[in-house]
Amino acid sequence: MNKADSKEYRVDGVAPVDVVAPSSEEELCEVVADANKDGLGITPYGGGTRIGLGNLPSRPCLVVDTTNLNRVVSHNFADLTASFQAGATFGFVSEILAQQGQLLPIDPPLPERATMGGTLAAAVSGPLKWHFGHPRDTVIGMKVVQPDGSVTKSGGLVVKNVSGYDMSRLHIGGLGSLGIILEASFKLTPIPMYERTILAAFSNIDDAMDASMQVFNSYVMPLAMTAFGPAVASRVNSDEDSNRHHLAIRLGGRSRTLARQADEINSIFSDVSASTQQDIEGSASSLWRSLSDFGWTSETVPALNIKTTALPSHTRAIMKLIESLCDSDLEPAVVAEPGFGSVEACWYAPGDVSDGSLIAIVSKVRKHVARLGGTAVVQQCPPSVKAALDIWGEDHPGIDVMRRMKRQYDPNGIMNPGRFIGRI
Repeated sequence: MNKADSKEYRVDGVAPVDVVAPSSEEELCEVVADANKDGLGITPYGGGTRIGLGNLPSRPCLVVDTTNLNRVVSHNFADLTASFQAGATFGFVSEILAQQGQLLPIDPPLPERATMGGTLAAAVSGPLKWHFGHPRDTVIGMKVVQPDGSVTKSGGLVVKNVSGYDMSRLHIGGLGSLGIILEASFKLTPIPMYERTILAAFSNIDDAMDASMQVFNSYVMPLAMTAFGPAVASRVNSDEDSNRHHLAIRLGGRSRTLARQADEINSIFSDVSASTQQDIEGSASSLWRSLSDFGWTSETVPALNIKTTALPSHTRAIMKLIESLCDSDLEPAVVAEPGFGSVEACWYAPGDVSDGSLIAIVSKVRKHVARLGGTAVVQQCPPSVKAALDIWGEDHPGIDVMRRMKRQYDPNGIMNPGRFIGRI
């Protein structure tokens, strides 16, 4: 079967003109240069975990599959730095780094499929961002294939690198609209000596958020802090009581440090009247994997997924709004990072749901979040809903600058045409 006919490579139902999978830098540059010469649009494609993120393609494109570009370029374990090609998956990278007791502090959903390039292009992180920050804070260098087929480099393998502009920030979260990420260099971190996870259940959102803000303002610095609602708890089988809200705290460090931090967390939970508390020794990997993957596995894909970002103090209000936006056809499920101010909300329907219902939810969420000074991005929805709205939002203060940069870097408009902010 022709790869171009495969459903795997369709973007919002649009079949590609063709599919190519270059195996070297030279092949990738040649493919991009030829497409630019012919005015053929390009859709970069990694593991496909976030290929649905973005507006509808403005035209059928050539899909460039990067998964053959998956080498470890370098690993300077003594300096805690490493470089990987864009097609390497996070599962593969984690195995390589674990051999030296190190980790890359980016934990995207579906790590066995998610590639380095696609994850950076979509600016996907995970629960670890509470401690280690945004992927932009972890990348120290990048190699990118420009729309004309040339290669540009920025940064390097030195953590304190001040030579020139940090051009990698243009491409992290840029959805491949200015070029294809070929390689990325990262600063690494040692795997914690020991881990503990404390999971508490609360009778309502207010108690869960009060606890999270007390942790936020304490001396404890968790590796991750994630809140999730009753619908999430029931779907990941973490709790049989579907009426409770949960807060999970992941701690890492030496044994004495862990003991002090755990005592402080347990004291906070008790003060806020947690209905149950679990102190889990070890990594609790299944819990954290299920929370990171929620909404992205085949079993948990929703009818609608919206990610909001605002100040941490506004997380409570946003979660309350989302849980109020339900009817007989749509049930919301919420996973939040209250220390980071992000909320990922999924709506599930037992059967078909009208586009009008989904669009109405998007409108209400955006209106409310905008009043709080935040943003709301539609991460998953039917193509018919995308046709009626810009998934990134309608008002973009920096859109004129983005359009000028698009004209400068991609004058023929071949890179992921129509899919980024403002349909550029």
